[in-house]
Amino acid sequence: MIFSKGSPLATKFAYNMLEQRDEGSRVNSLLSNVFILADFLRNEKD
Repeated sequence: MIFSKGSPLATKFAYNMLEQRDEGSRVNSLLSNVFILADFLRNEKD
């Protein structure tokens, strides 16, 4: 499961969201989460 407790992916997501304080960075953070997820899924497929 992708979002199991202690999963590195979930940790990256949480860290990204916590790091951002203002609206603009939150959007950037969301975008970077999408790329993290895409990267993760690509690696899972191999």
